[in-house]
Amino acid sequence: MMTEFIAVIISIAVWWFGLFAVLSGLGLLGRRAFGLPVQSAETWILSFWSGWAFAILILQIWHLWLKIDVWAFAVIIALGTGGLLWNRRDLSQVMRVGLRQNFWLAIIVLLMALWIANRAIGPIRNGDTGLYHMTAVKWAASYPIVPGLGNLHERLAFNSTFFLYAAMLGVGPWAEKSHHLANGLLLLALLVQLILSLYKVILWNPKHRSYYIFNVLLLAPTLGQIFNPHFSSLTPDILIFILGIVLISRYYHFFITDGEDIDHKYYDVFFISILCVIGMTIKLNFIPFGGSMFVVVIVAWLLDYSKQDKKKAKKTLLLILLLNAALLSIWAVRSVILSGYIFFPYTLGSLSVTWRVPRPLALSVTNWIRSWARAPGAFWTDVLDNWNWFRPWLKNFPYEYTKPLITGLLALTSYLITMPRIMRNSPRNNYAYLVILWPPFISVIFWFLSAPDPRFSGACFWMFGAGFAALAIDNINLKNSITIRTLEYLLCLSFSVYLFPSYGSLFILPNHKGGPLYDFPRPEYSTIFLSNQTQINIPTNTDQCWNIPIPCTPYYRPTLKLIKNDLDSGFLLDNTVTFADIHQVSTPKGLTVSPGIGVALMGGNWFHFEEGTNLRWMRTPGTILAYTEHAKYVKLTLKPFVMNVHGILRNEGQLKISLNNLSSSELSLQSGTVTEAVLSLRPDFNIIILNLAADSARSNETSVDNADTRAISVAFSSIELSSIVLLR
Repeated sequence: MMTEFIAVIISIAVWWFGLFAVLSGLGLLGRRAFGLPVQSAETWILSFWSGWAFAILILQIWHLWLKIDVWAFAVIIALGTGGLLWNRRDLSQVMRVGLRQNFWLAIIVLLMALWIANRAIGPIRNGDTGLYHMTAVKWAASYPIVPGLGNLHERLAFNSTFFLYAAMLGVGPWAEKSHHLANGLLLLALLVQLILSLYKVILWNPKHRSYYIFNVLLLAPTLGQIFNPHFSSLTPDILIFILGIVLISRYYHFFITDGEDIDHKYYDVFFISILCVIGMTIKLNFIPFGGSMFVVVIVAWLLDYSKQDKKKAKKTLLLILLLNAALLSIWAVRSVILSGYIFFPYTLGSLSVTWRVPRPLALSVTNWIRSWARAPGAFWTDVLDNWNWFRPWLKNFPYEYTKPLITGLLALTSYLITMPRIMRNSPRNNYAYLVILWPPFISVIFWFLSAPDPRFSGACFWMFGAGFAALAIDNINLKNSITIRTLEYLLCLSFSVYLFPSYGSLFILPNHKGGPLYDFPRPEYSTIFLSNQTQINIPTNTDQCWNIPIPCTPYYRPTLKLIKNDLDSGFLLDNTVTFADIHQVSTPKGLTVSPGIGVALMGGNWFHFEEGTNLRWMRTPGTILAYTEHAKYVKLTLKPFVMNVHGILRNEGQLKISLNNLSSSELSLQSGTVTEAVLSLRPDFNIIILNLAADSARSNETSVDNADTRAISVAFSSIELSSIVLLR
């Protein structure tokens, strides 16, 4: 058992080194376009990141017509090998000098790779990996891009290019096991980059000192990702953290270096811009960070550097814009194919294609994401229209995210004290240093206003802490260089120790239940067949598909159809039923609605429909979510069967109906009698709240065995919402 366990760890590390070589070779092709050789280990690592970005571009194009399989991987290997051969002399020189001068550093990197490989074989603890990550990877590895895949399962239309990368890794022995490779490879590359900066700081390299200090200050939170319980899953959140660190590091370098060769500056602009765009294709919440950084870098470069060689600057700018436009255009086309929207689940950029995900379902996904980030488990109708969530959210905000803010505020105070001297001595304009932290600042604002789940913030909080700390440390000016050096070491060490997360065991222990790799849940599932006998698998007792054969969805809707007769032709939902919530598979039993109106029963105050008595019990207050594409008048028709006030059955009462918390009316209820109310619905979602007044109910002789004795409730024998036209 132990021998097999160690063999798997070594195998993961070997694959990582091989993948690093291939992807860096691909990136070296781009570096050659700028006429730049490989001069150091750091430039080699930068080539890895640009090569990884090129691989994402290639995979996006490939997947438009072909599945992501061993042939796609072979193309990446061939191109990467070509780049390695083209740069073999420079690479061999870098390796020869590096091993001769820093052999112990190579040993540290090797040991770190084995340690990270050990952490990467851990169990999957991320629920979203079972919900849709693993299924998205399986679709990418099994079929070319499928039109309307979001109609089968809305989250499969998120169009994260991370899943294409994960599908590429799932070849050979890693088929359906790419989660053990995906995040670990990228984290290892970043850690090696930061360790090289630590080595520079230890050697007291005075050139670009604050840049290396900044990287060292980011080492502790990056190491902390190894202990992230979701590290061995397929979550793109860890990649967003990693990519944020990579970008802010190079962005910092771009602004604090003066007098550098113009070709290196051009390459920095290219490097930063392409990774910014790649980040946006991985997850939409990266757009504020990546978009602001992209704009600032391009503008700063045009203002400061293009004056030196206008012809070369125009050529470089054209190359950058064309490449990034290609990346975004292909991603946008893929998004439309998957959902009918460019920025799904946002309805911005909707196209009239037959497979477009119904608008209410897209809006519902967005609302659930925003709500869950504020108050997990609560229905979005109870969260998004108020600030009641804020105090519990703030109380439960993880301490590990507040620590970098505390250090950042302390460093900011020191920075402001020394700012007059900074402004005197800096050749840059007075705002250059503050511009460095502009992207994380913009990102945090958008994060808080949209979906303030800490895991969606990436590395922004640590960027603030490390950024201000690095700028403050950089301006320590004492006569004794040994004192400065000692003080820098102490400050960096204190910062790192304080920010390093306190987790449990350093290592993952062998799995005694099976093989060396931890298995994932394998839920039971049922099967239904579409009209052409296509099999759809539905997990039972869970909403997670995990490794259930595709096509799998936890939300099968009877209106689901194939566009043609095979799976790769795509899916669509016909318009016979309007769905108001992503968890909804049909109109709730006991409710009748007109075409074009969708309803869902929200919250925990509605009980299951009773087939025998044809009753739907509601504990007051009950919430009905109604969707309509256009504003319209509707008639709400209610037929109560019985009312219950703390165990006492009643036959009469007053029902208060409120609409969108703006208007309300009162109706008299009587058992067996139909009651009607006219409501003016606005476009999109409407919240209808039914509230039975306890003191208005009158006694009834009716006996109901399962009446709710704990609260005020009413049983309806029918609820109807029908469109009407008011005559004026």
